[in-house]
Amino acid sequence: MQRGEGLSPEKGDATYRALLGGAVRRARLRAGWSLKEFAGLLKRNERQIGRWETGDERALWDLLFALPRYRQELIIALAEVDGDNIEVRTTVTIKGVGK
Repeated sequence: MQRGEGLSPEKGDATYRALLGGAVRRARLRAGWSLKEFAGLLKRNERQIGRWETGDERALWDLLFALPRYRQELIIALAEVDGDNIEVRTTVTIKGVGK
């Protein structure tokens, strides 16, 4: 979505919250965690995490980024929110082979 298209960046925009919440959920699923496991890692209630994932409540982004395994998945999920303008590629590099 190009700047100035469609959504307004006003505080409380439910559409933005839903898009970001969906990214939080997709990243959790990609990391392989149930809602219960994820909530335990974040030391938060499952209902609160559920509200983040639906966009009913703003996520605590600093808390989410504190989990290295989740951070990578979240970055990909956030990039996918932009849809057609983003291409996600996975590259595997093996360091130290043959030394």
